[in-house]
Amino acid sequence: MNSESFREPLVLERDLRTLPADSIAQRRLRAGVDVSLVDYLDFLAQFPVPTREQLRAKRGPRGTPFSLAAKSG
Repeated sequence: MNSESFREPLVLERDLRTLPADSIAQRRLRAGVDVSLVDYLDFLAQFPVPTREQLRAKRGPRGTPFSLAAKSG
């Protein structure tokens, strides 16, 4: 993969796996509908705060950590 393949603009319906409602929301945001910080915080407040037990039960990353190999030559 190289940067040549990314010169074309992103087309939401073609390039992202989304539901129709996702595309509508993305178009609305692209059209300049601003969300204030207060509105955003109100939106986040509707979700329940996870308990410590729920957070501890979440699985963390597994496998070998990513590392860059030294380039030889």
